[in-house]
Order: sequence, then C-alpha cells, then structure tokens
Amino acid sequence: MRTKTSSGRLPRFVAAIAVLSALSAPRVASAQGAPGGAARRINDVVILRGRQVSGMLGARYERIGAFAVKNGRLDPAPFQIDERDRDGALIYTTYGGGTTGKRRGALGPADEILFLYRDAGEKRGGEPLPAGAVEGAEITVSDPLGGPERRLYLFAFEKTAPRSETDYVTYDPRRDWVTSPYYVLGFPYRKAIQVPSFFALTEAAGGDGRNIYDLYKLRLTLDLKLLGEATWTQDDFSCTPVGYVDGPVRVSRRVKSALRLAGPFHSATIDSDSAYYPYHCEFPSLLQIPFPLSAIARSVTMRITDDLSPEAKGMTWCNERNRSGIAITGKPGGEAALDSGPYRWKLAHGPQGTIMTLTIFDPGMAMIGKKLFYSDDEATPDEPCQFKGQIANSGYTLTSIESMPKGNYTFTVYVFCPVRYVPGGEQAYLDSVLHPLAVSVAVVPAAEAGAASPRP
Repeated sequence: MRTKTSSGRLPRFVAAIAVLSALSAPRVASAQGAPGGAARRINDVVILRGRQVSGMLGARYERIGAFAVKNGRLDPAPFQIDERDRDGALIYTTYGGGTTGKRRGALGPADEILFLYRDAGEKRGGEPLPAGAVEGAEITVSDPLGGPERRLYLFAFEKTAPRSETDYVTYDPRRDWVTSPYYVLGFPYRKAIQVPSFFALTEAAGGDGRNIYDLYKLRLTLDLKLLGEATWTQDDFSCTPVGYVDGPVRVSRRVKSALRLAGPFHSATIDSDSAYYPYHCEFPSLLQIPFPLSAIARSVTMRITDDLSPEAKGMTWCNERNRSGIAITGKPGGEAALDSGPYRWKLAHGPQGTIMTLTIFDPGMAMIGKKLFYSDDEATPDEPCQFKGQIANSGYTLTSIESMPKGNYTFTVYVFCPVRYVPGGEQAYLDSVLHPLAVSVAVVPAAEAGAASPRP
C-alpha cells in the first residue's frame, strides 16, 4: 500500500472499505459468429444442473456417459460433471491432495454437467442405444439467434459408462499452469496469483507462442477526509492457493484473497474462483461497499487494467469505440486521439495471436464513471509489475465510487482467444454472453434404455 497522509494511522474501519477479488464463474461461455446469418456457436460451453436430469440423480459418476448422433452413429462425446456440495459450492481438490468438501461420488441436484455445443449432434432417430444403458435424457440446445438446434444424450449404465478420450483443457498443479489447444497461461508472478501473469496464444489459435502478458493491475485510491490519500495495488492482496478442478471441458481454480491494509489489518478473506475453458477464461470480481464511502472520503477511484509484455509490440490494439485501432509500439503516439468513453470490449491482435477482453458490470454500478485508460510507453513506470514500463496498458478508470450505496457489486471479465481472428467478428463473442444458448431436457423412456439401476 502506498499512502500520502496528513498524520496518524489508517483507522480500523478502512479494513472493510473495498475488496476486489474473483468469485465463482458464471454460466456462460464463448462463441464464434457468422456475419449476415445465424451465429455459429461452435465454441460455446453448455452447462446444466443435475436437477435438470432428475431421473439420474443418485447415479454414480463413473456410470454416466454422454453421447451424440453424428454421421448416423451414437458415439461418446466429451463432457464433464463437477461435484458441488449441499450449499452449491464447487468441491475442489486441494494442493495437498485432499478436497474442500466431502465427495458423494454420485450425481446431486446442484452438480454441473458441461459439454461443448460443437460436440452435440443431431436428434436421435433409429440409432440403437449403447449397450448397458439403463436410464437416459435428451438434452436439446437452442440458439435464440436462430442457429440450429443440437442434442446431446446422457445415459446411466449398469456398470462403467463408455467415455470419450478428448480432453480440451488441462491443469498442472505443480506448475500452476493451464493448457488448452488455443492458449497457455500461468501464474509466475507469485505476489498476485488471482489472475495470470503469463498468456500465450498457440499456433492453432493463429498465434506464435510468445508470452504477451505482464499483469492484471489494480489501483484503488481513496482521498480520505481526515488522513489524506491512500493507494492499494494488486500486490497488496495476500493470496493462498486453495484447490483446483481439472476436467476435460473446464479447469476451475480457487485462491483465498485478502487485502492488506494498515499494519496488521486485513480485509475479510474471500474465495477467488476463476474458470478456464477451451477458448476463453472467466474472472468474476467483487466490489464490497460496507457503507457509503462519501462519509469518509472526498473521492474513491479504481483503475483496473491489463498491461502487456514487450513481446506484444507489433500488435494492434482496438476497442468498440476505436475500431480502426492503434499500433502497439511501446512508445507514446496516438493515445490522445482515442475516444475514452465507456466500452465493453477491447482486443489486441497480430502475429502473436488475438486476445479479446469483454467486461460486464453490475447494473448497480451504472452511477459511477467508466473511462478508458490507455498507456503505451515502456519508458513510463507503473509499478508493481513484471516488466518495466507500460505496453498497451489498458482498461478502465472507475470514478465516483464514493457515490455508491452500501452493497456488494459484481463484474466479470471474459478473456477470449479468437481463432485466426478477422476484424469485424467481435459481435459473436458479445452474443455468447448477451444471448446465451437455451437448454431443455426430455426423458428417454425407460423401456428403451432398460430397467436395471445405475445406483449402487
């Protein structure tokens, strides 16, 4: 924490002023669109709860399989079941080999079932059911933008279910490293491990494997009426790794975070959850306002940005208000001409690949100012960081936070990896969040599936 105060120490109540940290991942995912027609939803992840396939509740996980009809065959499809406890909390594997909750080993109503829209198939016709299937559900995925319906079939089996061997995204707990076909990311900057400090786009994504990322940066500044100005950064969080879930469709990662304040004081500890899918990542965040901050502060501002590494030089940066873009050089130039008004998405693209960020703010944050921050100047420090200077350091400056009523406010950052990006294709990614796919479930008659039970 950096302070510039008139006298004295920060009071105890500052310990609850504001916390920024990641929460549980929301239920939407990425997409890729086709201009002039219905969106191509080949990148979307579909998520439903165990209660939506009520006939399978209590079935052992290893006895549940997913299948899709393609080319006249009903074959295993990649899918994942994430176990949640009775309170709905995801159960993580801890780094010591334990778990954050007691596992049941059987499908519960709050559990999540995940699969890619692209892996769903046609409606089943006369294709025979898999041998040993005893219960079934037909999951229909509909596109509100007019794309084709697709279907995935879940079956419970008397014994171990056939499974697809496809694994889209993996996690190495020893290195704290996530790998998908389209990106590789990690957390080598250990002072702030809530968000990645290494991000590279793979050749399959149109990239060249170079790390284009420095840090996700936070600058929280309070101009206190009695004590003057105080600023906190992302390095002022104390972070402890908790656990992970490594599935074929999604990797989830949890870190405990608390904001170090003055002396021995910390904010409340919050679980920081992030999610990593084949084509994108999600970083939900929380801003806690325990009381109207105008009572103690003349102003409260927050700058949230992501700074790129020197390897990002040569890329082009743009956002929805500045679509023509600006070259990333590490030297100041055209920043003054940028429209600094509110925006939803921004991206950087070039031979290194494409990284696109979409931020969705809580409707309750409508009263605060949201202005573009952009600095491309490797000669101007912005400590703390991994690399000196600033390379297309961009994001938001949030102002008038002191005007917000007491409450908890969330906002989510989505980081997409558009494959072989073509300018103009951004809307499909927005649609994946603003117009998510719809899911309905029908029972496959027990007479078709069989009569034995998949439960022990």
